[in-house]
Amino acid sequence: MSEIDIRKKLLAIHEDKLMAEFAKEARDELKDGIPDKLMEEISSLLKTSATTSNIIAFPRIIRTVAQTELLAAAGNNLGEWFSQPIIFAGVGLQLDARKIIGTNNELDITLSAVEGSNEKMKELFSDFLGKDINILISLGDQHLALAEIYIDESGNAGQGQGKLMSNNIENYGSGNIKIDIVTKQ
Repeated sequence: MSEIDIRKKLLAIHEDKLMAEFAKEARDELKDGIPDKLMEEISSLLKTSATTSNIIAFPRIIRTVAQTELLAAAGNNLGEWFSQPIIFAGVGLQLDARKIIGTNNELDITLSAVEGSNEKMKELFSDFLGKDINILISLGDQHLALAEIYIDESGNAGQGQGKLMSNNIENYGSGNIKIDIVTKQ
């Protein structure tokens, strides 16, 4: 190997390491959602854009309130998939999402504290007591459902309705399921 080849190899290794660091830094900065300053910059860039017909608005994550590892999904569609409550043991939260009979994609959703976890749930939703919030339920990178939920004043329960974002779970299975509080659209 000549000197030129070694320098090129070292430079390539250094570039790969820098790119990996940049990617990690970006993931860390955006793990809790897109910062307001960045959203303002994106908005100003969109205003100067010639066309906006191909831009999709995604809900902005305010806070992830619960996540757990889902071992397997049952059923042929998401309506069946939510036929049993999902327990988020780490935060003492139970998600019960039931498909509304006679609809294609509408859900009744209840959030409640697991027995003995009332204080944990109240702490999770302390900023939203007595208010309506939007939640996004995701499995890995796939958004499953979006719902508007009223959190009661005690902070021990929430109830509302939402919509499935897909009726097909062929590409879903196991993975990290989470509940995010998102901006209202």
